Amino acid sequence: MTEASRSTRYGAALCGAVLMAASAASSPASAAWSYREDAAAGSALAFSVDAATNEALGFSCAGGQLKAVVSPAPRGAKGLVRVRYEIDGANFSEAWTADGARLVAAGDGARVVLNRIVAATGAIWVQIGDTGQRSLHSADGLAALVARMPNACASGR
Repeated sequence: MTEASRSTRYGAALCGAVLMAASAASSPASAAWSYREDAAAGSALAFSVDAATNEALGFSCAGGQLKAVVSPAPRGAKGLVRVRYEIDGANFSEAWTADGARLVAAGDGARVVLNRIVAATGAIWVQIGDTGQRSLHSADGLAALVARMPNACASGR
């Protein structure tokens, strides 16, 4: 079994455990962050999945380019789609680019989102589109994962 497939299987098992644990909680629980890296390719992914909504928030690094990603994109989404997020009570709203089943913010826009989330001390709520449900995430553990990303994408570098 290759390291990449082992990492993928571990990530899937971890996501399943997070989903089951969050589903069993009586109050909303934020999702834990998972991390996958392909050092040979210089790529990495840190992501969080809300168990109640099955929506994901993540940051990817490939070829030295940082991207912020949310999924799923609204059905039939094309062009720019509004993504709203609340971090520590402060509200933000930005237009992210539809890319198949996900929405993406790249470059400086992704860096701004990443830095806001890494600095968060409380809940992170994300709403995809104008009428989407809100998903709950936490910054707990994200800074350590981002520090492991390739230098070109790690926060503050």
